[in-house]
Amino acid sequence: MTRLWYSLRASLWLHMVRTKRLAPNMLDYSINMSLWALINVFILYAIYGPAEGRLLASSVIPWLYYTIALATTAGWLTHYTVLGLTPYELAAGHNPLLTIAGRIVTSVLPATLASLIVMAIVRPIMSPYVVLATALALLLGHAYGLLLAALGASMGVRGTILDILGYASGLFGGMIIPLRDYPHMFQALAFLIPPAPIGEIARMAPHAYQSLTVMPFEVALSSALAWIAILYMLAALASRRTLAKIRREGLRSARL
Repeated sequence: MTRLWYSLRASLWLHMVRTKRLAPNMLDYSINMSLWALINVFILYAIYGPAEGRLLASSVIPWLYYTIALATTAGWLTHYTVLGLTPYELAAGHNPLLTIAGRIVTSVLPATLASLIVMAIVRPIMSPYVVLATALALLLGHAYGLLLAALGASMGVRGTILDILGYASGLFGGMIIPLRDYPHMFQALAFLIPPAPIGEIARMAPHAYQSLTVMPFEVALSSALAWIAILYMLAALASRRTLAKIRREGLRSARL
C-alpha cells in the first residue's frame, strides 16, 4: 500500500509539472477542441433550430470532458515511451498504468478552458445535471483511456483511432444527438452504450425533462456508474495481463 501511495504521488507530480511546462500547447489544444465542440453545437442548431438547439447544447460540455480525457489518457502512451520511462518501469515490475492514470490532471485544464470558450459563445442552458454529467464524463473518458492504454502496450493503438472513437462514440452514442430521436430499438439498448446515459443526464434540466430525454434519471445514473466501474476493472485486468506477458516474454513483447 505504501508503494502504491508513493507511485500515485509521483504520477501526480509528474503530470502537474508537465501541465505547467506545456501550458501554451494546452491552450492550443483547448481552442482546437472548442472548435470541434462548436461544430457539434451548429449541427444541433441546424437540426433543431436555435431555441431547442441551445437546450440540447448543454450535453456538449460533458462531451468535451469525455473526449479530452479519453484522448489525453490513451494517447499519452507514445509520449510516455519517448521519455524513456516505460521500459525501465516495466523491467522493475512497476505498473505504468499508475503513471498514465495521472493524466486525469492534464485532462481537466484543457477541457475546462474549451468549455469556457463554448459557453461564452453559445451560452447553453446549464443546470446541476450538467455538472453531474460532466464529472461522470471525465471519469468515463479516463477509464476508457486507461483501458486503451493498457491494450496499446500489447496490441498498439493509433492516435487516429482514438480520435475516431472519441468523436463517434459521443456523437452517435447519444451524448450529442438526443436518444429520443433514435429508433426505439436503439433507445431500449442505450444503457449498453457508455456515453448515452451521461448525455441523458446532461439534458435533464427540470423545465425540459419530459421533452428532451427518454431515460429516467435513476437508470441513467446507475448505467453511467456501472460503465465507469466496468471500464476501470477492465483496464486493471488488461494491464495485469500485459505485464504478465512482458515478464514472460521480455520487453520486446510490448509494442511500445
